[in-house]
Amino acid sequence: LLSYRTGWVELNTAVGVGFRRLTSLSGLQAARVRGAIMLGAITLDEGFGAWAGDNPVGWTVQEQDATNRVTQAAASVVRVTKNGGGVATWLERAVLTAGQLTHIEITLAATPTAPLRVRTRNGGGVESADIFVADASTPVGTYRFTLTPAAGHTVLRLVMAAGANGTVDIDAIRVWPAT
Repeated sequence: LLSYRTGWVELNTAVGVGFRRLTSLSGLQAARVRGAIMLGAITLDEGFGAWAGDNPVGWTVQEQDATNRVTQAAASVVRVTKNGGGVATWLERAVLTAGQLTHIEITLAATPTAPLRVRTRNGGGVESADIFVADASTPVGTYRFTLTPAAGHTVLRLVMAAGANGTVDIDAIRVWPAT
């Protein structure tokens, strides 16, 4: 690329590498980058396609009962449901490196009807403050944020608090280190 978000690529490679073709000039195409450029190896690229029973493979899940749980909402979509009271419902996975600047991307498949909180957790069970909160004002879409996990915080946790009442459908989660 010659400049931020615009530049030149050869012939028809623009569409294949994530660029949008703008014009064709003497065998070259002007292109514009769509979205953010990801640098670094992806640590987690989870589309929730693999399930063991009603839990996504590779994730640890805490559920209370049949109405406060983590389930498959549709093909490759995880649903977190909470009907108030009891304990928090969450799913988590050890995908972070403490002290390393990390990018996280979450794609919501539906507008949440209760808040889903993204946090980190250490080996002793201590959670961080909310890093991101998706609630009824958060429309369907992809959300990206960056964090540096504190010492010992290697677990990414998606949690609905004990008092929450509603559902959140998550289509995908990606995690990668900043380079």
